[in-house]
Order: sequence, then structure tokens, then C-alpha cells
Amino acid sequence: DRRVAEIFHPYHEAIGNALDTRITVGRETVLCAMHSFTRNMSEGVVRPWDIGVIHGPSTEIGDALLNVLSNSEFRVGRNEPYGVDYYNDYTIPVHGDSRQIRSVGLEICQDLINQDSGQRYFAVILELALREVADQLKI
Repeated sequence: DRRVAEIFHPYHEAIGNALDTRITVGRETVLCAMHSFTRNMSEGVVRPWDIGVIHGPSTEIGDALLNVLSNSEFRVGRNEPYGVDYYNDYTIPVHGDSRQIRSVGLEICQDLINQDSGQRYFAVILELALREVADQLKI
């Protein structure tokens, strides 16, 4: 309860306020949530993906990112290792879909970003991919 009160609610309130301000002033907005996942699940299940592109009904950004990232060195999955779960997820359903903002989630395998060098590498890869998508979609 304390974590929810001190971190979760203020964090999501800040995101919601920023998005609502952008909508009010007519700024085009795309929401990108970023998370990481473990390569190995319990009971020996291995997740083969390096990057997951996660989306709900708003597929435009996800489709474009899948296209760009699929031409890279990475194994990319659509809605893998997770899809949008409207009972348990928050960012895409609440901040994206409910506001009718184009949204996408990126899941990056933790073994690729568990050191500074991997984090810097992925920062560059994702910046280039997102810029390419923005150029393609004229965002």
C-alpha cells in the first residue's frame, strides 16, 4: 500500500497530466512504455525473443516498429513475451487506449541490458528505430 501511495499513483498521475496537457494543446502524441523481461521462466521455459513489441488495438506504431526492428540482428516478437493484459496492465490501457493515443510497449530481454554497455547500445538502437518510425509515419 505504501509503495502504491508513494510511487505508483504519483508516477501515473504525472504521466496522465503530461498526456492530458499535450492533448489539450493539440500536440501529436505517441506513448511508448518500456520494460524488461527475463530470458528464462520457471520450469526451464526459455524465451527466445530479444525484444518484444507490445500493443493493444492501436497497432500503427507497433507494426512500424516490428518492421524496423525485424530488419535488425534481434529476435523480435509481436506481443511476446507478453501481450496487453487489460486486467493487470496499466500504462497502455489507461494512458494510451483510454485517451485514444497511439501507444506501444517495448520489452527488452534483461540479459541484453544488464550492464552499462548493453543499456547504451540499446538506447542507440531504440532511438534510431523510433526516429525511423516517426519519419515513416510523419510524426
